[in-house]
Amino acid sequence: MRCDCGEQLDEAIRLISQPIPVPSLSALHPEAETIPGRGAVIYLRQEGRGIGLLSKIRAYNLQDLGHDTVTANLMLGHEADERGYEVAAAILRDLGLDGGMRLLTNNPDKVEAMQKEGMTIVERVQMVPRSWKSRNPNLQLAGVGGAEAWQADVGAEKVAGATLIGGNSVHGPDLDKYLRTKVLRMGHMLPLWMEDPEQ
Repeated sequence: MRCDCGEQLDEAIRLISQPIPVPSLSALHPEAETIPGRGAVIYLRQEGRGIGLLSKIRAYNLQDLGHDTVTANLMLGHEADERGYEVAAAILRDLGLDGGMRLLTNNPDKVEAMQKEGMTIVERVQMVPRSWKSRNPNLQLAGVGGAEAWQADVGAEKVAGATLIGGNSVHGPDLDKYLRTKVLRMGHMLPLWMEDPEQ
């Protein structure tokens, strides 16, 4: 309820599983072909934006007192985000996936860090929170088929398919405040939408 990490993992797996249309190389069959979805999820043990689990719990206590996630980290003597992506880049190189990738992220710092590590980013795919999609169908959506396909999949709030947690849409004031902080204080490239702009 306080962050979108689980939902982002779930949505990343869903997006990676989507079929990929590729142009035909055959003059005899000029129509595009579709290949099975593919991709990789790289898990890094960097809880709490790299500050560790204990500090993240302390940051949650500060958030309970009214501070946002950035201020809480700074009050504990940490940077707003202490993560590094050297290990992720090494894993992707080992897998042979450094030649050009679609990176699923809203975080401009992550894009820049991966490029500094020598990764070629051909496209950044936006990760719009499900609760924002279900409350505002006009938001730009990632994935094959766009908004119509997503709406057909969710049937309002549930996504069928290759997901770990079933694709439920979770929302609440703590999560909306966290997402708003990511956009306004950390520069995440995400369309800002709230039912109440003062939240």
